Amino acid sequence: MTASYNLSQLGSHYNQGGTGAVDRTTASKLQESVSVLDFGADPTGSSDSTTAINNAIATGKHIYFPSGKYVISSTVTGSTGAWIGDGSGDVYDSTWNAGTTMFVLSGTNSGNAFLFPPSVFQGIHVNGSNTATIGIQVGQNNGTFVGFLKWRDITVRQCVLGMQMYNWYMGDFSDITIAGNTNGIRISPTVTTPDGGYFTSTSWKDIYIGFNTGYGLYVSLPLSSRSWNWTNVVIEDNASAGPYQAYLQNVNATIRGLYCEATSGYPVISTNNCTLHVTYGFFNGTGGWDATSNVLTLVLDEVNFATASDVFLNLASTAKIYANNSTIQTDLRSAGSTTLGGLVNTTTGGVLVNNRPKVLSLGGPSVDGQYPSDLTNDWTYTTTVTSTVAAGATNVVVTNKYLYNLWTGGVLGVANVNGYYPGLIASVTPGNTGSPHYFCVTLTNTTASPITLTGVGISVGFIKSNATAF
Repeated sequence: MTASYNLSQLGSHYNQGGTGAVDRTTASKLQESVSVLDFGADPTGSSDSTTAINNAIATGKHIYFPSGKYVISSTVTGSTGAWIGDGSGDVYDSTWNAGTTMFVLSGTNSGNAFLFPPSVFQGIHVNGSNTATIGIQVGQNNGTFVGFLKWRDITVRQCVLGMQMYNWYMGDFSDITIAGNTNGIRISPTVTTPDGGYFTSTSWKDIYIGFNTGYGLYVSLPLSSRSWNWTNVVIEDNASAGPYQAYLQNVNATIRGLYCEATSGYPVISTNNCTLHVTYGFFNGTGGWDATSNVLTLVLDEVNFATASDVFLNLASTAKIYANNSTIQTDLRSAGSTTLGGLVNTTTGGVLVNNRPKVLSLGGPSVDGQYPSDLTNDWTYTTTVTSTVAAGATNVVVTNKYLYNLWTGGVLGVANVNGYYPGLIASVTPGNTGSPHYFCVTLTNTTASPITLTGVGISVGFIKSNATAF
């Protein structure tokens, strides 16, 4: 006779419908669980617990895994009930910690995933033991969907692939750590009919993907994603062996809180035909955002690309980047496209910056090292000149500096010379007629005597009207 265990710690998680969820029509299943210890599972990790776990699963009840280490040597599938452990432990450590529950995967399992958890999966650390195992699989690659997943407090480490996922709908992940694997998470269904190939109505919250030597996240969806929401997602220190930390293809996602850091030698994100709205993001020394493959629509609100390596690479002419109160470290003119305009107020390409931008680096420095980077309503170019202007003559003292026509309707400002020089007129004119355009500053002496300036400051003010292409 097996004992009963109160699963009050499940909270609302047990009371969910859908494939693999708890059967709410059976009162005993709502109130009771079985412990794997009642079926002979070994919490010390000294012996194989696979048979005991399968016998517990066969009851159809919720399964409780008390604190300990449980060796699993072949695939375990949970079709009903819930798997509940005592906690996933230290996300940076693959050793067992007292008061936590760990699944220790033994062997390679012939290349198959070890775990097919049920809809409710909580408080468990999955340790691959070596890098030749696939840890967890969600769904099958046959076009069918898995729904109503409620997973929380799960850590997966030391697998060749931490988590492999297929079609998924109406579910959420929270407090999930995928770290210290060869590759982290792979979402790549290949079946597109009758209803496969994408995610819909899914949520990620408080997800950590880090220190995987290959990619941290790989998503390739034939039919794209539908209503995929990320909240507080960290992607850092993956791809020490390349080629990117995260790859996204055919992904539509709303992201609130995204932190990306390190592995500057490889792009943090590589995108192919994606539409992403990122609010409150921080990128620090990541190796940039690679948009080589295809179309990118990116809406940025309060996103900071903090260092010179956090750049956009290989932007196509069809790319649309909308930036609001964001800092971007990119020379858009040399990011791979000859037609991407820069600042635009249209929906056809380029970068939209509203009237409250912070910083957008629009090009490499001029010979004196300055950038036209602070796009407030007014922008001022300053320099010093040394020049002698002969009587009745005109000298060009600033040649081909910056893009003069940054804004449609913007005023190409009047140059101001520090000091008092009667008869000396400063003016601003366009520079060369090629693309991109620059401006020049000339000094005209209207007197009958030469005028000499030595280290004299000159400033040119520009007034923004509305955003447009260069």
